[in-house]
Amino acid sequence: MKNLYWISSVDLETNTFFGSSPRKLQRGFAYVVCRSLRLECGVQPAETATVQVNPSMGRRKESFKLKPTTVINLMAGSGCGKSTMAAEIFVELKKQGKSVELVTEYVKSWAWEERSPVGLENSLYIFGKQLRREAILYGRVDYIVTDCPLGLCAAYEVYYEGDTRTVVRDLYKATRAQQALEGKVQHLDFHLMRQFEFKKEGRYETEEGARRVDQIIRNLIPANPIKSAKDVLEHIYAMEGLGK
Repeated sequence: MKNLYWISSVDLETNTFFGSSPRKLQRGFAYVVCRSLRLECGVQPAETATVQVNPSMGRRKESFKLKPTTVINLMAGSGCGKSTMAAEIFVELKKQGKSVELVTEYVKSWAWEERSPVGLENSLYIFGKQLRREAILYGRVDYIVTDCPLGLCAAYEVYYEGDTRTVVRDLYKATRAQQALEGKVQHLDFHLMRQFEFKKEGRYETEEGARRVDQIIRNLIPANPIKSAKDVLEHIYAMEGLGK
């Protein structure tokens, strides 16, 4: 936290210094945290990346060619079937021989432990953990399937904090903007339509709260409405030219 004053003095858009209004503090904080997480995770705009590996016969460096990565984002409030659908899509793409990984929800274990996700420190920590789960795969696999897109972290900030804080939303926007600029990561966003009976176990929200999160997500992030894994796969087939 000793660098907080420097962090709060960086402009999100111009990368210059400014005064300390609350809004600009949030935007500057989001800018630097986003860059720090991206660099720490090893996401590089270059065509190749080098990683340290530790085989049985000592450490060595290995280089690999970065490839474009498509992130399949399944978005909805809790109890909507995101995890089940993500697993179905992951398995189907694996069967087709695609390079794909499944990124699960970091904060799920917190819900079972009854740890609160509320508060700035928790929100930033959860966002960072979820981003890292994705970012270590950028450029290494063709597809990432996730039941907890970064946009959900932004939606939950609205759910818990309303408009009183926008740090995570700024982080989300900055991350997507940087990815669009570099052109190495693209996103397919899908809104799940609620069809199943809501079960409270292992979740923070009631059914009413989960439906409110559904609405926040729809207002925050434009996406394709879908009901099943088949809908997502058909969209991918059409867009990417994959065989069924």
